[in-house]
Amino acid sequence: MLALILPLVLASPSLVHSKIYSTRFDGTTWDDANWRLTTTNLDQGHYQSRMQLSNGYLGINLAAVGPFFEVDTQVNGDNINGWPLFDRRQTFGTIAGFWDSQPTTNGTNFEV
Repeated sequence: MLALILPLVLASPSLVHSKIYSTRFDGTTWDDANWRLTTTNLDQGHYQSRMQLSNGYLGINLAAVGPFFEVDTQVNGDNINGWPLFDRRQTFGTIAGFWDSQPTTNGTNFEV
C-alpha cells in the first residue's frame, strides 16, 4: 500500500520544495516548481495588471481586484486603445461570433 501512496505524496505540488525567485518588479516572485507568479502589490487602473480569461466562446477582462468595472488611470496621456477602438481602456466581457457592421470606421490596422 505504501508503494502506491508514496509516489502520489512525492509528486504533490504542495509538498515539493520549490525555489522562489525574485523578479525585477517590487513585491513579485516566481515559483519555478509550481509555475506561479505572485505579487503583493495591488496595481489598479492599469491594463497590464488585469487578467484575461476565456474559453473560446466567452471572454472577460478582469480588473486587478476582481470581476468589477474598471477604467484605466491615465499616465502620460496613454489611456487610449489603438485600432480598432481608439477609446479609453476599460474592463469588458465578450462573446465569440458577436460582430458589428458599419459603413465607415474611424481607423484601420493596415495601409491601403
